[in-house]
Amino acid sequence: NDALRQHGQKLLFEQKFTELGKACKEILQLNWSGKGLDEVAGILNLSYAYVRKKKSECIGRLVILVEQSPEFENLKWR
Repeated sequence: NDALRQHGQKLLFEQKFTELGKACKEILQLNWSGKGLDEVAGILNLSYAYVRKKKSECIGRLVILVEQSPEFENLKWR
């Protein structure tokens, strides 16, 4: 069932997101809430370049955590 698979994917994503460090969670949550990276940098009192680089690293880390999960294959993500 497509809805069940999507629900499972969402749960896996949320579970792995919690495993990220505090800085990653803050940057991603702010950016995904609609704030631009320049705004995120201002809110967190960080440089734009740092936030941009860190966001990329955090997303990479999240992808690895999801793909390494035993549930990943069962959810037919790809």
